[in-house]
Amino acid sequence: MTFLRKSKESDTRLPTSDPTTVDTGNWTNDFDSDEESKISHNNDATQPKNNSKKDDQWRTHPISVFADKYRGENPEDRKLPLKVRKFYKKQDKLIEALQSTVSLLGDDDESAADRNQAARRQQRFNNALIKVTFFLNLTLLICKMTASILSHSLSVISSLMDSAVDLASGFTLWIAAHQMQKSLPYSYPTGRKRLEPVAVIILAVIMASLSVQIMVEAVQTIYNMAVNDQGPPVMDNLTIGLVSITIIVKIILFLVCWKFGRGESVAALKNDQLNDCLSNSVALIFSTLSARIGNAPYLKYFDPVGALIIGIYIIYSWWKMGAENTRNLTGHSADPVFLQRITFICVNHHPLIERLDTVRAFHLGNNYMVEVDIVLPHDMDLHKAHDIGESLQQKLESLEEVERAFVHLDYEYTHHPHSEHKVS
Repeated sequence: MTFLRKSKESDTRLPTSDPTTVDTGNWTNDFDSDEESKISHNNDATQPKNNSKKDDQWRTHPISVFADKYRGENPEDRKLPLKVRKFYKKQDKLIEALQSTVSLLGDDDESAADRNQAARRQQRFNNALIKVTFFLNLTLLICKMTASILSHSLSVISSLMDSAVDLASGFTLWIAAHQMQKSLPYSYPTGRKRLEPVAVIILAVIMASLSVQIMVEAVQTIYNMAVNDQGPPVMDNLTIGLVSITIIVKIILFLVCWKFGRGESVAALKNDQLNDCLSNSVALIFSTLSARIGNAPYLKYFDPVGALIIGIYIIYSWWKMGAENTRNLTGHSADPVFLQRITFICVNHHPLIERLDTVRAFHLGNNYMVEVDIVLPHDMDLHKAHDIGESLQQKLESLEEVERAFVHLDYEYTHHPHSEHKVS
């Protein structure tokens, strides 16, 4: 996507040798020296206030340019080809993502304070949710242990082992959340938020190992049923009731995590609750069919088969989450939509930004590290250039997904971006 600010005298085009450069136009044609001084003096070299329509005239890519392209639900779209409909849906998601960043374009300190306060409230809620889930898992573990002793069902026992690891996972996430709150600026200058994905990876390994053990036990049970005529489990009303209560509580916890929780720790908890809902449901259905229907001899195999299904699902779900967190820890690039949001914020930050030389974002754990190179007039005073870059940095770091942001100031754009940094 090419961003150009139309000049009154001529249009400036992007050089083909540097496709990463974004041209925001010739600022000297849009502002005279008096207007430049007024903007720099009144706003401390930050962007003009949004409450004045005149001040917003310098914006080449305001949100209205994109909002006009929003399609939404259109009955006529059903007649369009599938690829065209997917294009419109993707475009609408991009516009919604850009609209979510519009509030960052202002200089209101109260808005920034509100965002920081909301982030702190969310963190407190996440910590409370982790603690509540831990104690509920402890209670449900006792219920499942009782059900396993009464039924001798392998499906219920596999579900019990799942709950035991859930308890360990909740404790691990609790410890990780507690350690993340400790500020050690000299030992960990950028914080310890990367403890979160490390904890998730450890849990993924533990859950996968446990699931393999469950699957081995299920295969042995199938063999014993076929060769040694081992009987089905015993499922009385008390056992069914205990497992049913566990399913209901897990559904409630999943909905709370899905609706109100944010962050990878809560995402891991949500994944835990979903796994438990499915594993407990499979355990209840398969063990009940195996125990209660005696006129079909082959139904006794449902109990170990259910344990196999539970083990395979747990391995897949935790492998997926562990792989995602491993990728994030190794510095994977941000998705294109997030890069477009960063670009949108930069081109609308200040009228004296002539070009965007580089926009780069990559994972630093679960959040992103952002690097942008902005091109300013070569004769601009240092204090003005510093204030523009610093305010843009603060604006980028106010995004929930951004861990750190670095804004590099430049006065020319013909060099290749890789010439400025070490490339490994």
